[in-house]
Amino acid sequence: MVNVRAVRCVGVVGPRDLGLEGLAEALADAWQQRGRSVLVLEMRPRAAKGSQSAPEELPADGADLAGWLTALPPADVVLGLLDPTERAWPCLGYDEFVMVASGRPEHLTRAYAQLKALSATAGRTSCHVLFNRTADAAAVLPMQNIQQTARRFLGCVPEALGCLPDDTILMQASRLGRSAVESHPRSPAVRAIRLAVERLDSMAPRTTDWSAWLQRLTRAGQVSRAQA
Repeated sequence: MVNVRAVRCVGVVGPRDLGLEGLAEALADAWQQRGRSVLVLEMRPRAAKGSQSAPEELPADGADLAGWLTALPPADVVLGLLDPTERAWPCLGYDEFVMVASGRPEHLTRAYAQLKALSATAGRTSCHVLFNRTADAAAVLPMQNIQQTARRFLGCVPEALGCLPDDTILMQASRLGRSAVESHPRSPAVRAIRLAVERLDSMAPRTTDWSAWLQRLTRAGQVSRAQA
């Protein structure tokens, strides 16, 4: 039987030291509180699992990719942790992207590199920007720079999803395998996460059906292995 369940595929990219795994888990929790089922996938190479609730991890060598994918439980939203500069082909399975950034020069340099790699892999695509550990005022100029870079390489102007303050709640909850969205609903970072999800839901999201998503990723993995 063909599974035609609609799914929204969102890739999360950015520097590893900005806590993408914890952010993805918090986004998933916020979406789940809005009545969506969410699947978080680790699709970066050599990823260190830092929490007890670590996401499903892509097989390291790509072997039996089709079997791994078909064993995944269908969900309304798939959040994929991606790095197009290290492993590009999984990006082909996602229709929109959240770029996690900060105002620090090294993080902006990494963001530019990932935008260029994303363009080379996926072409024109939809991208949003979420600043982590950054005050609102400190994100204005970096956001403008990222928008200019995305306009050049992706053919789009990313939407700003907001800024998460330097709040240790998300990181602590991730290490303990807990949901900060549930345990600290009034913390500044959790409020910003909720707002980011509300904005994403208001942006006319693209969806595909579950079976088509599985087939798309399987083909991309097969092409990548053939070219290796």
